[in-house]
Amino acid sequence: MKVAEFVDRLAETLGVSREKAQDAYRAVMQTTRESLSRGEEVRLEGLGKLVSHLQTGKQGRPQLESDLSQRVVEVTFTQFRSSRAALVDACPFREELPDDG
Repeated sequence: MKVAEFVDRLAETLGVSREKAQDAYRAVMQTTRESLSRGEEVRLEGLGKLVSHLQTGKQGRPQLESDLSQRVVEVTFTQFRSSRAALVDACPFREELPDDG
């Protein structure tokens, strides 16, 4: 589903105009980006969570030039971890999945 389709469904579900739904979508995305940039975890109930990780810099060496050493920069990346409930509900073969209990 693309963003435009999502916004249309959101407007329909909430019974608001497309512009208000677009504003709500943008506010949620902006808040999520800000939270992740502060290192906070964003939990989306029923779906999973977004977690921001910092991969620290380290000494490395270019593959072709073995005698030169260089610093590999720090990188921040975001990971989505889906909840089990979301996976089970989305799975068309859920009757075949083993029960946790």
